[in-house]
Amino acid sequence: MTLHRLLRFLGYLLVYSTPISLSVLIWILFFLHSHEAEYTWISLSLGDFLQAELPTLLGWILSPINPLAPVLAWAFQFPAIFLVLLRLTGSTALGVWLLRRFS
Repeated sequence: MTLHRLLRFLGYLLVYSTPISLSVLIWILFFLHSHEAEYTWISLSLGDFLQAELPTLLGWILSPINPLAPVLAWAFQFPAIFLVLLRLTGSTALGVWLLRRFS
């Protein structure tokens, strides 16, 4: 496999993962709507969202055997909406750029 094909595959992977990111964004918006008395767009951190919706996944990510746990714990304090939007736009734009460049 050449680097050209690998980068094209990565571009397709990033573009085709866009619906998953949109689904997570809609899930967070529904969560905010159903918990509007407790959270605002800014106050709902990714850690709070994962603790409420997927506590097992959060425990696995932040387990002591994970060497990236302190970095992820720091990143999970930021608002969930902004992190998901950043991932959505960044990965889609990078995927489109890779596909234009290497197709």
